[in-house]
Amino acid sequence: MASPVPTISFGALEEQIGGLKFSLRTNDLDSCSYSVDSLTDGFVECGDALPGYAKMKAVEVRQEQVGDVWVYNGEYKGFKNPNESLRILSRSENSPSEGFDNLNLSIATTMDTAHPLLARGAGVPNDDSLPFMFIMDRTKDSSEVAGFSMMSLQLRGLLGDKPYTRRVNGNNVTMSPEGNWTVYNTTNELGETVAGTLVTAPTEFSLAKVTVVDSFVTTSTPPWAGIPGNFTPENAPTVTALDFSTGGAIMYHWPFGWRRANVTTEQLPGQDIWFISITYEYQQKILPG
Repeated sequence: MASPVPTISFGALEEQIGGLKFSLRTNDLDSCSYSVDSLTDGFVECGDALPGYAKMKAVEVRQEQVGDVWVYNGEYKGFKNPNESLRILSRSENSPSEGFDNLNLSIATTMDTAHPLLARGAGVPNDDSLPFMFIMDRTKDSSEVAGFSMMSLQLRGLLGDKPYTRRVNGNNVTMSPEGNWTVYNTTNELGETVAGTLVTAPTEFSLAKVTVVDSFVTTSTPPWAGIPGNFTPENAPTVTALDFSTGGAIMYHWPFGWRRANVTTEQLPGQDIWFISITYEYQQKILPG
């Protein structure tokens, strides 16, 4: 009797061969290997969804013909959970000493940029722990995975409590007014005596123009009401007052003492959060005119 002819059997056609092998990740897309056989050429193609997993898409398909049967080995990427639509792959935070904080996110998503979670002015996607960070800029790149986009989100705002930044300047101002002047002794902030001229004569004055600039990020409305007017900054430097007499011209200044001289602001578009710089300056009440 003749020996039987050997045959290759794959079981029922168009059914899975072996088990699914998933790799689940938190900072990248999930992946899976899947094998199936079929009599149909092109039964599995790149971009096809993994059966039973709508958001796992074929990114590589190896196709081998064995007799009349095609054997397909596919590599799939995406989200194993069909309810997931966005995953943060990486994040970096930058909190400079002055100005808005920055948060950069790299994400994979099946959502379009028109989705409210990705709109300019939206907060951190799926995270309510940073209520004062808002999407300002977006970059969208295509993905090898069908139906997915890779995006970079730049958020600005306030990551957490942040002290104000202070700069103090004491610029020298020199004046030589006409007439004769007498400058009397004064006392500085250290309790030391600053000797006057104690004579009446033409005098050159060297004075310090003291300014304080406080910068901070806040959710409070900018303080416009203090211009013009007296306003002493917190922990203000002590300034020595000038004490003199003269028969020459003098000039009174108002407001005098500490005053709020300038306010500059930058507001994040559409949000109640500002970066504010306030300039205070100390003005002598009476100076040679």
